[in-house]
Amino acid sequence: MCGEDEAKDGLIDVRTRDNTRHGKMRVDELARRLATEKPKESDCHNKFYANAWDPTKFGLVAATEENLEQLAA
Repeated sequence: MCGEDEAKDGLIDVRTRDNTRHGKMRVDELARRLATEKPKESDCHNKFYANAWDPTKFGLVAATEENLEQLAA
């Protein structure tokens, strides 16, 4: 939540859906906090996304300095 006081101080007032207040903090502090709470990716997730997008199947190649220079020429 960000009201006039929080906007003036450059802070946000963090609350959960059940309206439990976690206090005022900077946005970057909240981002760090949320990153630590993020669950690790599961094996199922990794297997799915390992094959979800393969640019070589579409005639594409990874961007390198060499092929970017060739495109610019």
